Amino acid sequence: MAAPKIQALADRFPDAVVPLGQDPSERLAEFAGEYGLRQPALPELEPYTVSDAYGVGTVPTLFLVGEDGTVLQTVESWSRDGFNGVAKRLSELTGTAYRPVSEAGDGLPPFRPG
Repeated sequence: MAAPKIQALADRFPDAVVPLGQDPSERLAEFAGEYGLRQPALPELEPYTVSDAYGVGTVPTLFLVGEDGTVLQTVESWSRDGFNGVAKRLSELTGTAYRPVSEAGDGLPPFRPG
């Protein structure tokens, strides 16, 4: 559910989105092909060093990380308001016009736990 919206963020902000997946490269490539994702996910396998460093307990989790490495925003699970908030913040940071990545009526619920 969240992957196409992460792709929408990557389309608008290609230098700002780095997807990680907790699967081998082959499985991530299959997933990308199945859902039409163009932004490649980097594999993060056990011992999940990056996930542990950021305290990931829910998949998906979206982090907006500043240039200095500070976490500016975190969204756990699928949250329309959360994802749109990240899109808004990225728009502000990059000086681009804000467009939501999800709106009521697009077939997605406002929230779904991971």
